Amino acid sequence: ARYLCAHVLESMGRYDEALEHLDACVEHTPTSLDAYQKKARVLKRMGDVQGAAALMSAARRLDLADRYSNNKATKYLLRANRVEEALETISLFTRHEGDAQTYLRDMQCMWYETELADAYVRLGRRGPALKMYATVEKHFVDFREDQFDFHAYCMRKGTLRAYLDLTRMVDSAFGH
Repeated sequence: ARYLCAHVLESMGRYDEALEHLDACVEHTPTSLDAYQKKARVLKRMGDVQGAAALMSAARRLDLADRYSNNKATKYLLRANRVEEALETISLFTRHEGDAQTYLRDMQCMWYETELADAYVRLGRRGPALKMYATVEKHFVDFREDQFDFHAYCMRKGTLRAYLDLTRMVDSAFGH
């Protein structure tokens, strides 16, 4: 009930009151991952990105097998400009023999690359930021080039609906 109340208060912009309810949730159930994550979100909305990142990392440590929690912690760490710590965190769930960044690029993990580029901009590291933004753009170019392979596949297999969905998506991919 307190969690729901905190959720409503957060949506109303009454963050201090929401934090009070979330503190009570954490006190009642110290292993509640949801309460920690909600509290981190409220801190983020209050402008305390460092506190939110620390709390989201603490929440991640409650369930080390939770990929969603790991990704959220990574995102919050990047928004707090803690790039090295974020790379260590995201590396926990990557399959790589060497560099986790290479694996993430190969898997086209654009949310990570965009957040990393934004963190580099905030840190004044424009070169690496441009490189990350160019990598994200290259993914979209790859999507367009891969479309040609999909043309033949759809015509051969007769999946016209999937084909039309793809062509509409690619036509609007660069429209923003």
